[in-house]
Amino acid sequence: MRSGRLTMAAMTWLAVALAGIGLAAQIPTAAPRLLFETAAGTFTVETYPVEAPLTVVHIVALAKAGFYDGLRVHRALPGFVVQFGDPQS
Repeated sequence: MRSGRLTMAAMTWLAVALAGIGLAAQIPTAAPRLLFETAAGTFTVETYPVEAPLTVVHIVALAKAGFYDGLRVHRALPGFVVQFGDPQS
């Protein structure tokens, strides 16, 4: 049976691999939440650092650097997806 969670062996391997490229220290131990404020209201994005550690590190770094500031939401389907992030929008 396959699980959506990483096994301890996989997590250990991942930590060793990431340490080799200097990212292990950046992976959050708690799941950060990102708060977005828009003209139409606010929404919170949950992150899943166990399932997608590099993605979480990347998105949090972009948010801290202000990458998402002023970007337009170009697709929103309530209860499903919000897409933005195109600096040309």
